[in-house]
Amino acid sequence: MSKNTKKILLTTFCALVLVAGSVMGTLAYLTSTDQVNNTFTVGKVKITLDEAAVKYDDFTNSYIVDTKADPARVKANTYKVLPGMEIAKDPTITVIKGSEKAYVGAVVKLTVKDIKNTPLWNGGYVGLAKFISGGIADGEWTADGLVFTSPDGKVTLTQSMNITDSAEEDDVITFTYVFKDVQDASSADVKLVLFEKLSTKVEADKWTNEALAAMGDFKIDVDAYAVQAAGFADANTALQTAFNASGATIF
Repeated sequence: MSKNTKKILLTTFCALVLVAGSVMGTLAYLTSTDQVNNTFTVGKVKITLDEAAVKYDDFTNSYIVDTKADPARVKANTYKVLPGMEIAKDPTITVIKGSEKAYVGAVVKLTVKDIKNTPLWNGGYVGLAKFISGGIADGEWTADGLVFTSPDGKVTLTQSMNITDSAEEDDVITFTYVFKDVQDASSADVKLVLFEKLSTKVEADKWTNEALAAMGDFKIDVDAYAVQAAGFADANTALQTAFNASGATIF
């Protein structure tokens, strides 16, 4: 074999090796990729508590809703109570649209100077129906006056009293509202009116100067509560778990 022939064969072999190396270097493997993207939206429960702005009306000796007030809904009103008077007062809980389904409750505290010497005292308990009416509060209390269920069965009220005989301490009566149904504000606000008015017209003859003095500069304070319904079997359990970490029973 001549030198030229050997040189040609060697050159050809090297070219084949380079081609083979190039093919092996670009060999495709069977592979696949995929991805999952998760977006977590944080749920919310939001409520507001307010009441209509009011004004005194001389003609009727009553406090009426002030339709021209700005704002129309307020956090507090101030009243001067007289015998034979009706007082517009409508504490309203609003579950804001877009909130998660929720259980709702409220605690109403009536603070007076000496409850036993007012027309509200009913020989052992406070006769709420003699003073507060409308909204959820319409209906009859049980015989012991401590438990009330709304006519539609959707709300339970319980009453507890912290009554002392000390002239230096006010008497506090607590009314607890528990809305049994789940409140669904997914498409619109949900409004829950606790009551609509106070009155000293019921048993008006008993609202004497002495009775009003026993009421003193009384107060009605309202607190509203809401907690997600998910994960709870009923309203009482949900509200108690969420808001009574100290172990005290409110709901």
